[in-house]
Amino acid sequence: MSGHLQPARRKPRSPADPSPSGRRLRFKEWLLSERRSNTPIGDLARDLAWDLARPDSHRLPRVFTGPSFKRYLADRGACDGALEAAAEAYRLWREAGRKPV
Repeated sequence: MSGHLQPARRKPRSPADPSPSGRRLRFKEWLLSERRSNTPIGDLARDLAWDLARPDSHRLPRVFTGPSFKRYLADRGACDGALEAAAEAYRLWREAGRKPV
């Protein structure tokens, strides 16, 4: 046994889950809330959190939508897996917004 604990696998939180204030999370807020998820969406969220901490973070889009986030990722040279995770994350978030809470 190596003595290292593996992080628990966690499914992404439903984008329909309201924030503590009761309002629906914006896409970027929801995505960042997935940093601990051991999924491709979690990987993407960790990368985004790292980008937001960089000195040049002012170059990030002010509002993340599916198309603006995809352009941002493509401009940063994101791999196909990251682009697929972004598309899936945005799809989950949008679909959850169409459901009654």
